[in-house]
Amino acid sequence: EARMRTITRAMPAHIAYVDRSYVYRFTNDRFRDVMGLDRDALTGKPVTDVFPPHVFTEVKPAIDRALAGKTAVAEYDIPASNGEIRSVRSTFTPEIDENGDVPGTFVLSIDRTEEKAATEMLVRSKRMETTAQLTSGLAHDFSNILTIVLVNLARIGKPNIDDAQREE
Repeated sequence: EARMRTITRAMPAHIAYVDRSYVYRFTNDRFRDVMGLDRDALTGKPVTDVFPPHVFTEVKPAIDRALAGKTAVAEYDIPASNGEIRSVRSTFTPEIDENGDVPGTFVLSIDRTEEKAATEMLVRSKRMETTAQLTSGLAHDFSNILTIVLVNLARIGKPNIDDAQREE
């Protein structure tokens, strides 16, 4: 048990257990990193007291699905204790007892804020690259058309040598 507790505390994720009444019965210390709540302050608290109402509304369907016996995932943004908005993905895995009943759900939550920011930067970078390619192609096409126009204007502006010789 002590070894399992050590492993659970060392995991770089929030691990918890929520019962059928939506009450935290267990949580490791990692939730403190995001929400600023200690494990002791969280244990015994209803999920509705921990999450803002709009976040609970997003998470509740996943909890309900897990309590119905199916694994579910929820992704949501949550305000951290320092005011930052953190992007979190939680997987809810039902605990199924020997009678086939589901007394609660195990929760594994991972902070995806940095991953999400990196993905957004990559998308923005690809978008800029595509814009640069399109702009370059348009500039090249415009240059080709402009060259044709300039050559034809130059021809119009200079008398043809053959015409000048005929007049003589």
